[in-house]
Amino acid sequence: MRLARTTAVVGLAAYPALAQHALELPDFSATQMTPGREAMASKIYRSGNNFRSEPGSNQEIAFIFLPDSGKVLNVILKGTQCIEMTTAQSHAVRSPVQTLSGAKVDKLEATTETLDGHVCKVESVTVKGEDGKETQFKIWQAEDKKGAPLKIEIHAGLNTLTTIYKNIVVGTPDPALFKSPVKCVPFEKTYQIAPASK
Repeated sequence: MRLARTTAVVGLAAYPALAQHALELPDFSATQMTPGREAMASKIYRSGNNFRSEPGSNQEIAFIFLPDSGKVLNVILKGTQCIEMTTAQSHAVRSPVQTLSGAKVDKLEATTETLDGHVCKVESVTVKGEDGKETQFKIWQAEDKKGAPLKIEIHAGLNTLTTIYKNIVVGTPDPALFKSPVKCVPFEKTYQIAPASK
């Protein structure tokens, strides 16, 4: 991956004081990948506050996050079963995009870089979670994709997790993607889920 730097990134000490802002991202769909871990590839969809993730390539599982209602839908067995959970009950791995969507962040001054032929606004941001824990992100937002991310880095201590976004389609995904194809069973009643017929 070639990364041509068009604006020098200055040291953090040279940045102005942090200020609270909302990080704006467009509605879009994409393939989310962690380099060197192809098994972690997911298809993701963002529509307003709603988010859908389909881990892997077999579409056996989909996680639908509906933050306005505090619900997470776990659609399994190729859409034949569904479990409804609260955000607290769900242990689904969140996407960096989902974490950043609509979050109030401390933003540092943006720079400009060209990544894979796309001019990007590059920002270093800090997100404070509900538990007060802070996480540092660096995000490359493509200007020709209305700010959709091409790359996100998460910095945790000495470790950096890089996520790449391919096959980006800007626009609001089909609303049906954020609804369960079958009636969901509450998490507390998952014993009622019958095995799918062969």
